[in-house]
Amino acid sequence: MGGRLSITPKSRVSDRNSAFTGNSAFEHQRSLLLLGVLLGFALRLFRLGAESLWYDETVSVYLARQPLTTMLAHTAGDIHPPGYYALLHLWQQATAPTLAHGLEFLYAWPSLAAGLLLLALIYALGCRLFDARTGLITLWLAAANPFQLWYSQEVRMYTVGAALALLCLWTAVRFLDDRQPRRWLAVYAVSAAAGLYTLYYFAFWLVAVNVAILALLWRGETKRRVHIGVWLGAQLGAALLFAPWLPNAVRQVLEPPVPPWRTAWTTPAALLASLSETMSALVVGQSPPGALAWPWALLVSGVTVAFILWAWRGDGRAYRTSVALVLTVVFLPMAQLYAITLLVTPIYHVRYVFLRAAVFIGARRPHRRVLGAATLAGNRLPGFMAGGQRRRRCQLLEQSALSRRRSPRGRGVPCCKLAPQ
Repeated sequence: MGGRLSITPKSRVSDRNSAFTGNSAFEHQRSLLLLGVLLGFALRLFRLGAESLWYDETVSVYLARQPLTTMLAHTAGDIHPPGYYALLHLWQQATAPTLAHGLEFLYAWPSLAAGLLLLALIYALGCRLFDARTGLITLWLAAANPFQLWYSQEVRMYTVGAALALLCLWTAVRFLDDRQPRRWLAVYAVSAAAGLYTLYYFAFWLVAVNVAILALLWRGETKRRVHIGVWLGAQLGAALLFAPWLPNAVRQVLEPPVPPWRTAWTTPAALLASLSETMSALVVGQSPPGALAWPWALLVSGVTVAFILWAWRGDGRAYRTSVALVLTVVFLPMAQLYAITLLVTPIYHVRYVFLRAAVFIGARRPHRRVLGAATLAGNRLPGFMAGGQRRRRCQLLEQSALSRRRSPRGRGVPCCKLAPQ
């Protein structure tokens, strides 16, 4: 793709290359990656299915056990699309969970697998947007993030939606700098449509990704109109894939099958309480220690502001662009959620923040390391930035191959850079 646009900082390329120089360094990096994924798997597996299903989870199981035609008819009059229930239906046919055969345990495995996929995607995005060290830091932090752990064990659609959200972001970033972008846009269109079939709130994430990518394309100088046209074509493809269910979605939005049950913010104190809940959930989940959210909210807010100020102080335009991209896909969906709740109808719940739950990212230089409150995971998730429970070694091998690509002067070719080549 001539005149490619990309976003990985040049200043990060030497760091990424050095991280994979020599077999010993590669083995060290791979060991840390494997340990991080194993930690995430162990924490998600711990006490999986130990508690009884709560009401929403029983709805998931009930619908998964119905014939597909019955399930589709039910969800057409429900408040959620049928994608997750169809996935759970196929899973229960393969595993046959029963009360005597691990019902709670087996039904939670699709969420656990999606949680591991989130880890892989968070690592890949950290490497591509920043550097290999950042990828590892985000992976380890996400592996033990309480928000991530909570929903990776719940028999609901939020972790699956979060994984699809990060897959959309990953393919969008690859589109910016790949020589054959259409293959990535095909994956983007399918994952975007799958996200909408999984969760209607996924639309907020797609708006944020489009704002970020279109802004980057508009700032490019080489063939920007071609890039924009191709990108918009991918959005059309996703819309066409979702079109069969669109009439049901529109009807459910305009004529909700259940009356609004969430509490409106009638006072500034109520709004501040929800803001505190949102910010604290990014680091300690939706059940903060001592039921006090505001100290964690202040911590997250302070670190976020410090991270932004530090990022804008130096490290070049491309690095700042990566930071802006991350902040956009984290906070713009939240802003949409809050705006609709304030101006239209109350739809806020902290679990809808999960699609972009915060994974702190580390700066490159140890003496300037700051944990930034920018998430690479997006979703409503349990922790909107990780197929299956398998890690993909190809992500690591891709970075290794990248380090071997050299420019005429012998310096590493950046995986992404904002200015056109």
